[in-house]
Amino acid sequence: MINTILILLLINFIIVELVDRQNIPNQIANFITKHITNGTITNVVLGKPFNCSYCLTFWITLIYMLFLNPITIGWLVCAVSIALGCAIYTRITYYVLMTYDCVIELVFNWLHKRLTRL
Repeated sequence: MINTILILLLINFIIVELVDRQNIPNQIANFITKHITNGTITNVVLGKPFNCSYCLTFWITLIYMLFLNPITIGWLVCAVSIALGCAIYTRITYYVLMTYDCVIELVFNWLHKRLTRL
């Protein structure tokens, strides 16, 4: 049970990274439509569940659990909880990256001040 939950959390992190941060589904759709229509249509936005990390995590979790176990209410609650965890993971990575950017900017400003005094 714990192994399954850890695998589902890993799936959650991968989906959030690919859908929310890298925007892979829309890039694939734009690439395909650009080549099918010879460049006449360039910007395509996919609908749910393909561009929504909550929906995609929920459905992939359910599909994964269908192959593993019969779906019970407990597993359904687990799938919903993991899908709702996308919001927490997305916000945590956003704040970590913003903090990282601020620290890098402070270090570069400090180095610039030190080097211009020389």
